[in-house]
Amino acid sequence: MEHALVFVLAPQEALPGDSVDWEGLLAAQRQGVAKGTALRMYRVPADVEQSLDDLVGSGEANASGTDPFLPALTAPASGIFTPRRLICDALIPGFETKSLWLGAYELHGTPWAEPIPQQGPPMAIDRISCLDHVAMAEIDHETCWFYPTDNGDYLCWENSRSLELLPGYPVEASRGINPIVYDRGDLRLLWSLMADDQNLTCVGLTYQRHRIEWPIAFSDAALSATWTAFTVDDMADEIYREQANITVFSQGKP
Repeated sequence: MEHALVFVLAPQEALPGDSVDWEGLLAAQRQGVAKGTALRMYRVPADVEQSLDDLVGSGEANASGTDPFLPALTAPASGIFTPRRLICDALIPGFETKSLWLGAYELHGTPWAEPIPQQGPPMAIDRISCLDHVAMAEIDHETCWFYPTDNGDYLCWENSRSLELLPGYPVEASRGINPIVYDRGDLRLLWSLMADDQNLTCVGLTYQRHRIEWPIAFSDAALSATWTAFTVDDMADEIYREQANITVFSQGKP
């Protein structure tokens, strides 16, 4: 017998109790998070003089979000280390922390025989136990820093998404042969200051300091994306300073 811990985000009335199967968890999760933002950040190389206007005008900074410096810069033949330009590639679900609840469930079952079904549970389920229902607003908070803190120039690409997520699980700590020992006090909501926002943004959850991963069942990208050029300078009055902001459009999906 194996045991796995999974989480579901949904309105309180949509969270099932013990009498539930995997399809019931999927149905509840579909009523939770429905949108998000894809986010990429790049360091601007010191020897590049192109402005964001130049990069957009030449088509290098486009709705796809690919590295706008890639055509102009290649790895040096000498093999000398150069800093990685892509420093963030994340999809941040739109967590409605004031209205959503988190359900914790223990799956009881046996390992899958091949083939493992796509978008299915992590095991062949015998039964599901409900461990907890808690309002997201009641979960303990923890701050993290999402934007870069090193001085320099950066480009940020953002693209809105319609999302459908599968139930979440703690990375590296989700399943085993021992029954789940669950403690609500081990949950944390992660909050971060996003760029020059005046308020913190919820960027995820952890359980026992392990990030909860929400596999993507469906994602539909908006046809527009926004590029922002900004500078970080810890000696300036404004540590974060936005230099330019341009929205670009695509004929296809980014």
